[in-house]
Amino acid sequence: MSNNQFSLDMSPEERHRKLVKMSDEDIDYSDIPELDEDFLENAKLVIINETQDNTSPSIPPTDHIRHI
Repeated sequence: MSNNQFSLDMSPEERHRKLVKMSDEDIDYSDIPELDEDFLENAKLVIINETQDNTSPSIPPTDHIRHI
């Protein structure tokens, strides 16, 4: 599916309908760079608590932030 089938003035609902109908083969991944060794060396595994409601945004822990 070419990018010209999506426009900036499209409603989120219409965009979602079109995306749901697309097959994996229809998605153009050519503008996404391949994952290289540098990416994999710096990747972090994130485990999601499946009992948590993952539909709403959450604020990540701030243990790494030092308060002054």
